[in-house]
Amino acid sequence: MLVPPTRSVPFMSRSIFTSASNLMQCTPLARDGQFFLALAAAPLILLLMTWLWPAWSAGIRPDVRLALSMVLWQPLLEELLFRGAIQGRLAALGWARHRLAGLSISNWLATILFALAHLVYHAPLWATSVILPSLVFGYFRERYDRVYPAILLHAIYNGSYLAIGALSNTT
Repeated sequence: MLVPPTRSVPFMSRSIFTSASNLMQCTPLARDGQFFLALAAAPLILLLMTWLWPAWSAGIRPDVRLALSMVLWQPLLEELLFRGAIQGRLAALGWARHRLAGLSISNWLATILFALAHLVYHAPLWATSVILPSLVFGYFRERYDRVYPAILLHAIYNGSYLAIGALSNTT
């Protein structure tokens, strides 16, 4: 895929185009224990939440349009924007590669913006609940220098949210 020159799209960095073109490339995710731990984290945490605070899932009902949005479109678009464009552009800056609590400043800043964006449709407490998953998505974006591990994790996390939430409302 031909990457357009940066000057032709002044408000975007090359990172979003690079991330999009690398979306389907294979990496050793299948052999990464950290990735499998991250995959298992969301369902386990949601099951724990269901046990400790059953009301968290009130109102979640099976809906095909919602599932398509939350499992396909939202992870793809949000990760291309927040991990591909924003975190990728920030990572190109020297100061944003420095680490704070083991994670890059670019990951922290993209995460703050990600949480702020969730305030549009969610209550503040729920919007802040995306901080930890966002840091995980950013970690794997940097670990593989690709955006698709973050997209995959985001889709699994959202799918777990919908499936466990809907199942907990049927009992």
